[in-house]
Amino acid sequence: MEKNVLAGRTIVFYGTADPASPRNRQTIERMKTKGATMLSCVSPLLRFRGDGSRVLKGPMAIGAFSLKALFTELSLVASFLFRFGKTHDVLIGTMGHLDVILLWPIKKATGMYLTFDPLVSLYDTVVLDRKLLKSRSLLARLLRGIDRLAFSIADEILIDTHAHRDFLVAKFGIDPRKFTVVPLYASAIFQPMNIPKDIAHFVVLFHGKFIPLHGIEKILRAMAIIEHSGEGKIMLKIAGGGQTEPEMHRLAEELMLTNIEWLGWVPYEELPALINASSLCLGAFGDSEKARRVIPHKVWEALACGRRVISQKLSKPESDPLLANVRWTDPTPEAIAEAILAEYSKNN
Repeated sequence: MEKNVLAGRTIVFYGTADPASPRNRQTIERMKTKGATMLSCVSPLLRFRGDGSRVLKGPMAIGAFSLKALFTELSLVASFLFRFGKTHDVLIGTMGHLDVILLWPIKKATGMYLTFDPLVSLYDTVVLDRKLLKSRSLLARLLRGIDRLAFSIADEILIDTHAHRDFLVAKFGIDPRKFTVVPLYASAIFQPMNIPKDIAHFVVLFHGKFIPLHGIEKILRAMAIIEHSGEGKIMLKIAGGGQTEPEMHRLAEELMLTNIEWLGWVPYEELPALINASSLCLGAFGDSEKARRVIPHKVWEALACGRRVISQKLSKPESDPLLANVRWTDPTPEAIAEAILAEYSKNN
């Protein structure tokens, strides 16, 4: 990473994104490493550990969230003008699309440089990946318009993979020169540790949100295949929660899984020890096109801890040498089970 290319610049991390989310933490640290002085003007609407899908569950929830968002956005604009005026450039973090749009008049008036690190397209996430809205619904069309406008306003867009960049360019007609590909990576707390392992089991770990992108249903069905094969030493541990959690618990009961442990949410600071205590980690296995364009944080965190990882094949491979420790597979229960058994055989 180049040093001091932002020396002398003061950048305000602005908006409704949670600065505690891994991507936002990383981007802020990246700016500091390059020499920028980072300030903050934030009021998070959704916390990183929360289930964002709940705000779309019915007209009442949508209405209440919309009012909260409007009040928060207007308060942030006023706070920014009062505290920082015309003198600073801005970084807007994950899913801060409305932040970009509502800051647009100030950007036009002051000429500020606006960097946007969206992580995702709202339309792609809500409609195509999580399938929370029909693609032809009014709200889905609104999300698509918000995406296009926010991407058009930003001077620079940070995105995690080349495949993701190509999708946004094609889907929304954005100038490809605006994009800088900045891969996700693990924070410094993720590193190899001398943690005792469960000698009675080969522990396979999944940690993350329960969202369609991660394909937890396929992981559970893969474990059923493994258990029905008679292999009893492989133990699945699942840390996290979210949108599909109740359905996944019911599915595990239907499949009569015995070698599974539900850990719930694990504090971020405790994840490195949990990963180091595992034998193998799992990435994402969703059905959507988005799942084939991205490499989730959990993959980078496991790799930084020296763990082997199984994740689904990408539509456009990335070149980072760390990814040599990933076993890429098809996103089917059969292929996942086969990959887990292969890794288990290598360790025994």
